[in-house]
Amino acid sequence: MCTHGALVAAWYGSTDIAAGARVMVPLIKELRAAFPDREVTAAITSPRVRDIIARRDPGDRPAVASAYIDDVLDAVGERDATESGCAVLPLLIAEGPQMTRLREVCGRRGIRVGGPLIADRDDAVRVARAICGRYPARAGRVVLFVGHGSGTTGDDAYRWVAEAASAMGRTDVRVCLMGDDPDPTLPTGCDVLLVPLMLVAGTHMAREIAGAGEGSLRSRLSAMGYQADAVFEGIGELPDIQELAVDHTRALLGLD
Repeated sequence: MCTHGALVAAWYGSTDIAAGARVMVPLIKELRAAFPDREVTAAITSPRVRDIIARRDPGDRPAVASAYIDDVLDAVGERDATESGCAVLPLLIAEGPQMTRLREVCGRRGIRVGGPLIADRDDAVRVARAICGRYPARAGRVVLFVGHGSGTTGDDAYRWVAEAASAMGRTDVRVCLMGDDPDPTLPTGCDVLLVPLMLVAGTHMAREIAGAGEGSLRSRLSAMGYQADAVFEGIGELPDIQELAVDHTRALLGLD
């Protein structure tokens, strides 16, 4: 029974319906199980993703987690922002323009909002443990995690993850941002496994990172003589990251 207001899981969104569902369906299920007294729903923060989805035929739209954040908060905010404690859980990876706008949107409505998934170095350690556990070291291979980035100080979060992985002895792990030039320090002749350091492995992964076009990171690495393969799995699919989201929720609701 929902007795303590809405819990809105705010994510960037994805135009790749299947990729988004692989993350958001189990994550919403986990949040509902952990907080049964909350009305758990999801909302996207990207107006671009919202507009692309809106132009599609109804049958081609996601069945879950595709409502726009402003619309969702308008629906729940007046009802329970102050009466029973509506709260917003960001599923954005790091600080940046999306987090800034999310805080503004929530602030105007008097709604509590948490921080990004990698809000501090402790979060970065947990993310590093999760992804390093998922992709163990293998001789002759570099695991290159690729984040979106925002060109702001929020990108420090990706550096924290790289430093945490290094502290764990994972010299094979590298972290870069989408659009970065290939790392000139990659060992000659090694294989490179491209893994998204993103909640969802959607369009960016299919195009800018692992796409067939000559400008993709995979193509640029191949042109340099590396055997580059890619994994289409967002970190939001990992149980440890889902657990991190649950722990963030507990802190947001004052339950930790």
